[in-house]
Amino acid sequence: MISTLVSMCNDRMLPHLRRFVAIRDAVAPGLSLTLVPFDEDMAGVRGFIAGKDGISVMEPDPDFDRIGQRIYGEEEYRPGIKSWRYFRKLNAFAVEAEHFVFADLNAILLADPRAFLNPDPDDDAIIFGTRSILTRTLPLPEVRHTVDILLQGGGQGFNTALFAARPGFLSKAVATEIGREHLRGIFGKAPEQGFLSFYSAVCGKRACTLWELPEGLSDIRNPSKVAVSVRDRHLYVDEGPMRGRRLVVGKHVGQDIVGLPQAIADFLRAANPAVDWDGI
Repeated sequence: MISTLVSMCNDRMLPHLRRFVAIRDAVAPGLSLTLVPFDEDMAGVRGFIAGKDGISVMEPDPDFDRIGQRIYGEEEYRPGIKSWRYFRKLNAFAVEAEHFVFADLNAILLADPRAFLNPDPDDDAIIFGTRSILTRTLPLPEVRHTVDILLQGGGQGFNTALFAARPGFLSKAVATEIGREHLRGIFGKAPEQGFLSFYSAVCGKRACTLWELPEGLSDIRNPSKVAVSVRDRHLYVDEGPMRGRRLVVGKHVGQDIVGLPQAIADFLRAANPAVDWDGI
C-alpha cells in the first residue's frame, strides 16, 4: 500500500515540525511526509527539510483557495489569519498516493499512522479521529438534521486534526460546484471541518470516526489524551503504567513535551533515544 503522511505548516509552526518529524522517525520510519504551505512564509521550513529524505513541500492548488475564499471571504479565523487558508487542508486529496493520513503538526502520533488506513482500496470512506464541537462545524439544528439523514451521525461534524482517506474521495470539480457563498450561513467557525462533513453527506460518501471523546473531555487539545496504537479501530496504550487503557488522540500546544503523561514521554524516549526530546 503506497501511503503518505500529510500536514500543513509555515515558519511559525517550525518548532512543531521539528518535533513532528522526530516522532515520525521514531514510530513510522520510512513513511513519507508531504507538507502543504499554510501561507508563503516557508523559508525556514524549506531550509529545515533540505537534504532530508522522504519530506517534500507540495504546491497548494489555487482552486481549493478559491473555494474557501468564496465561502468565507475576508473573514478571520483568528486575528490576522484568514479563515479560507484552512481549506488548504483539502490539498491532501491531491497527493500522489493510494492512501493518505492527514495530521495537524501539533498532533501526538505514538503509533504508525498507517494503522488508521482502511485496507480496502475500493472503500469510498473517510475516517476521522473524532467528531467536532457542534458550534464549530454545523451549528444550525435544521442543517444537522438534514445531514444526519444523508450521513448517519454526520450532523455533529468531524474534526480534521486527524483524518485518512484515498485521494479520490474528494472530487475537486464537485467541491468547486457546491462550494458557494451561501454555505457560510450553515458552517461554523472551523472552515474545513464543516465543509468536509457537508461534502460527505451531499455526495453520498461514507464517513466514520475511529473513536469518540469521553464525556467531559471535549477539548481535543488536552495533552492527557494521546493515541498510542490502533487495534480493531480503537486506540490503546501499549507501553508504560497505562498499558491496555483505551485512549483518544491528543494535541500538544507548547514547545516541549512537558506536561504530557510520564508514560507518553517515556514511550517517546524509548522509541528513539537518539533524539533530545527535552531540547526540541
